[in-house]
Amino acid sequence: MGVEHELILKGMAELHGGNLDAAERTCAQLMAARPNDAEALNLRALIAHQRGQLADAVKLYQKAIALRPDAAGFHNNLGVSLTALDRASEAAESHRKAASLNPNSAQIQYNLGMALQAQGRYAEALAALRTAAAQRPDHAESHNGLGISLYMTGDLHGSIAAFERAVALRPDFASAWSNLAIELRDVNRLDEARAAYRRAIALQPDHPDAHKNLAILLLLTGDYADGFWQYEWRWKCDGAQIRRFDRPRWAGQDPAGQTILLYEEQGYGDVIQFARYARVLADRGARVIFGCRPELGRLMACCAGVAQVLVPGQQMPAFDLHSPLLSLPLFCGTTTPEAVPAEVPYIRMSPEIAQPWRERVGFCAALRVGLCWAGNPQNRNDRYRSIPLEKFASLASVGEIEFHSLQVGPSAADRSRAPELNLRDHGSELKDFAETAGLIEQLDLVISVDTSIAHLAGALGKPVWVLLPEAPDWRWLLERSDSPWYPTARLFRVQRDWDDVLARVTDELGQWVQKFRRPSPV
Repeated sequence: MGVEHELILKGMAELHGGNLDAAERTCAQLMAARPNDAEALNLRALIAHQRGQLADAVKLYQKAIALRPDAAGFHNNLGVSLTALDRASEAAESHRKAASLNPNSAQIQYNLGMALQAQGRYAEALAALRTAAAQRPDHAESHNGLGISLYMTGDLHGSIAAFERAVALRPDFASAWSNLAIELRDVNRLDEARAAYRRAIALQPDHPDAHKNLAILLLLTGDYADGFWQYEWRWKCDGAQIRRFDRPRWAGQDPAGQTILLYEEQGYGDVIQFARYARVLADRGARVIFGCRPELGRLMACCAGVAQVLVPGQQMPAFDLHSPLLSLPLFCGTTTPEAVPAEVPYIRMSPEIAQPWRERVGFCAALRVGLCWAGNPQNRNDRYRSIPLEKFASLASVGEIEFHSLQVGPSAADRSRAPELNLRDHGSELKDFAETAGLIEQLDLVISVDTSIAHLAGALGKPVWVLLPEAPDWRWLLERSDSPWYPTARLFRVQRDWDDVLARVTDELGQWVQKFRRPSPV
């Protein structure tokens, strides 16, 4: 065994023992003798990675690979550093090269799968992670990663089995317990899900995702007191976009005489749902400024309690306190579903918006029904909540109805798939939520999947039928057909499949048509 090889072994032992300074001295001694030795460059790169010098590590790995392009370990190590730099696409290519050179390494297959997952390439990740789990059945991390890809490709039961295998192999694996709990919740095994979340938190008390997802389960089951407290953990989760201000955050103190900046978070539906709390604060004496995206600006100007709307690009006005929107139930005392401030409408459109829609729609003696069949395709749960429009075709059979499309986005083009409905299309005029609200105010009923249109109709006090999947979003609670958030809403839940839901909706709509009579215009 040569001196250089002995130094490599010594440096690796020091590195794995956590003595980076000693490893660096050994590496320097080696490179002084052989500055272009691939193994020495790899060792130096490993040390740089451990010190957080990721860009330097990448360059060193690339030099090592140039000298030894057939070294699978070098390519794998490069992929690890690229992953740490959030360069997932390059990382995947490095791991793929490593796997081609050493197809029997479970660790390389695992790293490849996780890099593909980071890009949302779940089907490809699934293949790599299946290989990793097969090559090393006792590797809990591979089963956990496999569970994630199975979930994202729609195999809930396979996902549960993978997570169960991960926690069986590593009972202290907090993230796998948290992931298992999510899947158990999605198949309505709620008691088991709650226990799994509690297990994750017991193992890792500061696990933000476990706390946040436990909060969602608690809210789903109506435990608002603990649920909204736990939901504050969302700010510690990866990707949380925390707003920083030089004013204090409102935490339930008397708001009288104070100007409070409320700012949106999450999806459009969330903003519309929780905008109701502006009126709560205004009734307590606060002046409310509402910060939101431009698409919601004109709508929020019509929301009760909002004194001023702030959209990006406008100068920040003076204010005393601030609050993210979804923290308001906690600090406004919404401890039970019965405590929800549910007076509707809390959004009333101005005549300048409503009158043009009244003229466009005109008079019609028939029942007017608005339809929305799809949510945002970027939502990871959209495949469970959106419904093909052709399944709504049976609604046309119940009597004289004038159907209006409330659909926007890519799915709006699907309206030709149900010619029986003779949908009136307003897509080019629905430029923002204020225009959509102006149209909804002219309708008699809105039928919508769980998306922002359902919230908008509910906020306007319009009768709205919400079509819900088997595992609904937390805000719709469980089993009940009404909503504490929207008194005019009726919930139609999947019992078998969407065909069953639409059959019940068709039957109910037929009863509406028989009873409906519109007075003639004066």
